[in-house]
Amino acid sequence: MYSSILAPESTSLATSWKEFETCTGITIQFTGSNDFESQLPVKVAGGNAPDLAIIPQPGLLASMVATGKAVEAPAAVAANASAHWAPGWKGYATVNGKFYGAPMSANDKSLVWYSPKAFTAAGYTVPTTWADLMSLSEKIAATGKTPWCGGIGSGTATGWPATD
Repeated sequence: MYSSILAPESTSLATSWKEFETCTGITIQFTGSNDFESQLPVKVAGGNAPDLAIIPQPGLLASMVATGKAVEAPAAVAANASAHWAPGWKGYATVNGKFYGAPMSANDKSLVWYSPKAFTAAGYTVPTTWADLMSLSEKIAATGKTPWCGGIGSGTATGWPATD
């Protein structure tokens, strides 16, 4: 199994599948890498693909499916995902109508942070819809200020926050 998950999270992950290993007799050999996103395509192209990969973005999954090397998830996995996850979750691992993987976890990312004190001082109302956010962005920009900024640095994986 190959992933971008590193210690200490990878330690918790390994602990979570100990019962599975005991029950099935399967030994999971896990490798976590800071270079996962760039190295997974290299491994696949070089004929050294992992049996399983924990893929953190739908776009990377679609790229792996495009190689012709990805394998659809078994029907039992699809049924389990349908039974135990909200319907939208299967969509993240579905490419061209085919389901490739079960949801493993979720991360709360790509939030919009703001200063309530600054909003109050400027007379802004917190937007609740995309249209409201765009309207507020235009209002802030009209004052000569930059309404938002985005940080996209992430070490060797620089750019992934922008994909979310």
